[in-house]
Amino acid sequence: MLLELGSGTGIVSIMLKLTCPKLMITALEIRESACELARANLDRTGTDINLLHQDLRNFTATRPFDFIVTNPPYIPHGKGRLSPDAERNIARHELSCTMEDILRCIQRNLAADGTAFLLYPDERIDELEEKMKNVDLRMVRRISSPQSRKGTTIAILIPSPQSSPISWAREK
Repeated sequence: MLLELGSGTGIVSIMLKLTCPKLMITALEIRESACELARANLDRTGTDINLLHQDLRNFTATRPFDFIVTNPPYIPHGKGRLSPDAERNIARHELSCTMEDILRCIQRNLAADGTAFLLYPDERIDELEEKMKNVDLRMVRRISSPQSRKGTTIAILIPSPQSSPISWAREK
């Protein structure tokens, strides 16, 4: 089972479903207009994805997910210039959720032996590592993209050993 936080128009979930058709995917999005576009994209591609119009700050699944993926808002609140497009601002700026909110949602919804994949600009990775100290998650790998102009890192997180002894076995 896979959860995508902040799915936008659904493209990442759709690509994952088309690549792994048996994978059960839930896509979570707060913006109603993005959910409508995602629903249209799901219909066009014929993909079976559970799309939820919901705020991740209040989301707790009935069963934990094996994988969580997210490309969350990457500009901290109060930084950068806002666009005249309110929808674009919610997608890029931490207006409706913060890095802490993302980490708490992952902590609540990730299985004890699960893995989360987060995409953040390189300049926010130190901040991510600092904020992870407040939740039972730890980074096991960083994958940087030298191709991007400003630098982007995929952070791979798992539950901390204190919360899950299973996580130790995955690194051996």
